[in-house]
Amino acid sequence: MKGLVTLGVIGLLGIGCTWWLMAKMNEDPGVPIMLAVGKPENGTAAVHACVQPGLSAHERPRVDIRGTVYWQEWVDDHLKLRSDSGDEVPLRWTTGSSLISDTRAGGLPDGYVVCSAKANTGYTFYYIPKKAESTHYRHKFRTDSDKIARETFALAK
Repeated sequence: MKGLVTLGVIGLLGIGCTWWLMAKMNEDPGVPIMLAVGKPENGTAAVHACVQPGLSAHERPRVDIRGTVYWQEWVDDHLKLRSDSGDEVPLRWTTGSSLISDTRAGGLPDGYVVCSAKANTGYTFYYIPKKAESTHYRHKFRTDSDKIARETFALAK
């Protein structure tokens, strides 16, 4: 009888551990985005972000009959940068970055978003995969030093 109770406890622990492990494995891992903050000068700092093909795969930018890709429209719908005080910083689409080299970007990026932000200020960068859905990712950072890193944008709850 003692062995049966022990076997039952071990079975319940096994089921509980399996349930916990499956829950952890099914969590959203976030979205990695290469983000660079330039050295603060004259009260401003350049902020650049790399747009990889996986980032724009959820909703591709609009393309007209002549083949013009409306990347700025896509940026306006899917990427937002707000200061801690709530001010929105306008982001601009470009095909190159002076802060992120092509070798650091990893692969062939679609392009980059750039802006000029206030130095020594906190910001939150938002990525919205589909503009019609409420799911979005965010990353908080400060513009107090120059930094280049692939940051994980966590799911905003």
